[in-house]
Amino acid sequence: DINVGLSQRDAGYAATRYLIDRGHVKIGYTAARLDARAHARMAGYHRAMEEARLATEGLVATTPRPSSVSVGGELLGEILDGRSDLEALFCCDDNLALGALFECQRRGIAVPGQIAIIGFNDLEFAACAHPPITSVATPRYEMGRLASEIVMKIIETGERPDNPRIDVGFAIRERGSTRAAPQ
Repeated sequence: DINVGLSQRDAGYAATRYLIDRGHVKIGYTAARLDARAHARMAGYHRAMEEARLATEGLVATTPRPSSVSVGGELLGEILDGRSDLEALFCCDDNLALGALFECQRRGIAVPGQIAIIGFNDLEFAACAHPPITSVATPRYEMGRLASEIVMKIIETGERPDNPRIDVGFAIRERGSTRAAPQ
């Protein structure tokens, strides 16, 4: 009944807007597992694309399988096999983004020169990849800390927070996998 987190929809929207604001128009989206968070991020992607009047046909690849690096490569491959004009890719998580980066390297596609990639969660390996992967940073530690403090307060005093929904926000960590589109 108490939620400590962030708006997945807003974060998906912001990641897509980030790419749009850099001049990309053919922006793909990949997701695995397809839980509520993946669907919310995809809704944010679609909202940003619709607002910018950009088409999404053939630019979305998803699977209910668990997320992994290999799945990220496969999903990007699905898009590229149908759309060789892809300019940028928003991956629902950093595992998929790393897999997409590897798939680009296998195909000789320059990142970010030909395709920009942004991931989600800002896991440590995103900053260590080559090039480092831009990612939506989520304050997972802060979420856990706040949630445990709230639970302890309820146990100790019975007092519940005034607002049962606590939004800790997110930030985009810009790195070498994204840049402005060529003019």
